[in-house]
Amino acid sequence: MDKSTISSNSVNRVNIYVVTHKDFNEKICRSNKFLPIAVGKKLTSSLNCNYIKDNTLDNISFKNSNYCELTAQYWIWKNDEFANIKGLCHYRRYFSKSGLSNSEKYLIDIPYIYNTLITKKFDAIVSKKTYSYRGVKKAYLDCGYEKDLNITRLVIQKIYPDYLKDYDEIMNGCWGYIGNMLITTSELFDQYSKWLFDILFEVEKRIDVSNYSQQEARIFGYISERLLGVWILHNNIKVKELRIINTEQPPMVVNDIKNFFEMLGVSQFIKRILFNIRGI
Repeated sequence: MDKSTISSNSVNRVNIYVVTHKDFNEKICRSNKFLPIAVGKKLTSSLNCNYIKDNTLDNISFKNSNYCELTAQYWIWKNDEFANIKGLCHYRRYFSKSGLSNSEKYLIDIPYIYNTLITKKFDAIVSKKTYSYRGVKKAYLDCGYEKDLNITRLVIQKIYPDYLKDYDEIMNGCWGYIGNMLITTSELFDQYSKWLFDILFEVEKRIDVSNYSQQEARIFGYISERLLGVWILHNNIKVKELRIINTEQPPMVVNDIKNFFEMLGVSQFIKRILFNIRGI
């Protein structure tokens, strides 16, 4: 594969990649002119796979077991030189413009993305904030170790010290953007990616994951979910927050109720009280 493959798939020079590590139902991806990108050994080694592969061109595919979908983000950053807007979602998780319905007909498409970022002048599309009553740091301990967060803090202090205050605010807070899904202008995507991988590559040098479980070893994917909020906060990024729909899970009544209260603004009011946050 060469870079002309990317260019020929551009619509209004918007390239949205669907990250996958397995074969999946491509209906949503193809109908919206999104670009499937395969990560991990199973698909990248398959000769029959017709997806873009993250082990081509400039890549870190060999780090996939530790970086998860970030190996796709790295590939997009380094190799997509054609798009004005670029971003990524997942083979089963997509952004929805509906506040309540789980119907696939409300999933965002390229015209919606273009209108949101260009006409309405948002800087980026991200997932709705996820809140934890335990706080960001304690919630992270479900999948990783506090020492790794401390190492990340030391790295930020060393190479991006102006971000340290924002890192502390996020890590001592109660919200974040979970999922490693981001759509933004090519300029901001590249700026964020450089900042992110500068930090993660340095953290990687200081952490031995050889004794980590398979889940714990996905450390850099987990850390990056926390760092996205840091970057957004520090750079005053104007974000459009959207629900994420999981197309492989059946709708749940509890989620429908939650979404209904979100639409009415009740959830926002409750969060302000519980988390003492202004301007949600």
